[in-house]
Amino acid sequence: MKISLKHQTTEHSNAASCKVREYPLNDPMIDCAIANISGRYPETRRLVNLECNELDYVFLGEGK
Repeated sequence: MKISLKHQTTEHSNAASCKVREYPLNDPMIDCAIANISGRYPETRRLVNLECNELDYVFLGEGK
């Protein structure tokens, strides 16, 4: 188990509608982040990851 504390996080904004808090796990295969998306993200067109290992959990609202 890896533990990441709140004071170790980094915060940034991908867009006006997307704020992200990243928790460092120091593992090249996995990272942990909480994204607060309020509205459409990305604001135009779409976002595609061509290669990734990902797990998503929607706390509130709906993921499409």
